[in-house]
Amino acid sequence: MKSNSSSILIDYYNGAYGPTIRIDVRSDKDLFKFKELIFSLANAEKNEIMLGEISSIKLSGMKNFNLILDKKEKSKKLELVNGEFIWSLHRDGWQLCLDWIEGIVEPGHQYLTEEGVDDALSELVFIESV
Repeated sequence: MKSNSSSILIDYYNGAYGPTIRIDVRSDKDLFKFKELIFSLANAEKNEIMLGEISSIKLSGMKNFNLILDKKEKSKKLELVNGEFIWSLHRDGWQLCLDWIEGIVEPGHQYLTEEGVDDALSELVFIESV
């Protein structure tokens, strides 16, 4: 069944730079939704967000994708545990992530995790061709 509502597709696959999570945002409205989620972590309004439980987000290639507000900063921020991704950042880390997202232009993309350190390279893609 097709839906007319917009959605964010988060896809895990083996990309050109290794394991990759593509966060595909196709509208200004969805970019705003995603920024609100990050904002709620950066401002400690929420401690955890399970992206798989949000109706406007579709996951592919993973069981779940959890965003966690962590009390301390770790070198590895994105981990794959039993088919679920756990992305943990301190408030300052979520604020930096939000700053990077604020700088994205249409069409464009922004890498949000560190290649070779994290279990996957996470890329936010805003209105780019698939």
